[in-house]
Amino acid sequence: MLIETKLRSNRAGSSVRMVIVTLVLLIFGAEVHAQDQEIANKLQGFDSYMEQILKDWNTPGIGVGIVINDKLVFAKGYGYRDYEKKLPLTPATLCQIASNSKLFTAVAAGMLVEEGKLSWDKPVRESVPTIQFYNDQLNNNVTLRDMLSHRTGVTRHDLIWFRSDFKRKELFEKLKYLEPQQPMRETFLYNNLMFSAVGYIIELESGKTWSSLCGTGSSSRSTWVRPPIRSPRW
Repeated sequence: MLIETKLRSNRAGSSVRMVIVTLVLLIFGAEVHAQDQEIANKLQGFDSYMEQILKDWNTPGIGVGIVINDKLVFAKGYGYRDYEKKLPLTPATLCQIASNSKLFTAVAAGMLVEEGKLSWDKPVRESVPTIQFYNDQLNNNVTLRDMLSHRTGVTRHDLIWFRSDFKRKELFEKLKYLEPQQPMRETFLYNNLMFSAVGYIIELESGKTWSSLCGTGSSSRSTWVRPPIRSPRW
């Protein structure tokens, strides 16, 4: 009798749990459906808007992602990833992110500053003795802030890295050949190589690759990459 009572009690408890789980799933499903419907309502006419954007900007393809509360709620491609071959741009298409990677580099550097591994305003050689610039004035004064603010006085030299096979370490080692065109901190001279160098500094100080630290894949090439001209990928 006691065993039968326990079995009935266990069955009753299991039934109650099943009912609770079912109710939770139904409520959660209803909330998700309501949110999906709300998003769909807000995006009415969005496809037409994007088609017009493609025409207005004479753009072959655009990828759109919408994130709400850390959740991707909308992802869609418009136009073509390869206009000549008429290959559509989809949510799975890869695109270069260009100078958006500079944001990742600056944030990662800032995290290392907070950890005391780097400094914004002390000469960067104090933290990274292996870095070499063109002359002693740069060696003794260039800071992390200078490198990220394009105020080292060194101009772009983009042909060194553009579509090259150089790794970040190799570009880092080429800084010593870049002659400054202006005095430090007097002129804004946009410089991708300085960001690439900071990317390598991040690797040295964190013990992780820039790509793994910034969550952008496994590439060890330059921190800044220009999008392909003919066939953009998203």
